[in-house]
Amino acid sequence: MIIARSDWTTLVENEVHWVVVGHQLAQEDGQRVHESRKERFVRAKDESTR
Repeated sequence: MIIARSDWTTLVENEVHWVVVGHQLAQEDGQRVHESRKERFVRAKDESTR
């Protein structure tokens, strides 16, 4: 299968785009998980000081 050069660059660009998007989503997910853990930790600390 021969891919025209322009098609090939488009393919590569799409690939890169999805990797970047996936990376951003993973980071946002990690951020959310981290925040909820922190909230739980703070809440637990409040409970213990009461």
